Amino acid sequence: MARLSAQNVAPPVVYVASERSDWLTGRVIQCGNGRIGLFSNPVVTREVVTDGVWDMDVAFTEMESAFQEAILRPNPFAPKS
Repeated sequence: MARLSAQNVAPPVVYVASERSDWLTGRVIQCGNGRIGLFSNPVVTREVVTDGVWDMDVAFTEMESAFQEAILRPNPFAPKS
C-alpha cells in the first residue's frame, strides 16, 4: 500500500467523522505519508455557513468558491499568473 494512498488517509478521516472524535472539535488533523498530525490552535480564515444540513454538491461549490482563491492566491494584490 502506498503511503499517500486513500487507504492510508482513510483511518483518520473516518475517525474524525465518527462519534469517538467528539473531543476533537475545532481542531485540524493532517494525514498522509504514514503520519497523522494534530495542528495546534488553528484560526478560521474563511468560512461558509448554511441554515440547515449541507447538500454535498452545494457544500463542494461553496467551499471551492470561498476557499480556493485564498489558497491559490493568498496575496490579493499580486498579479494573476
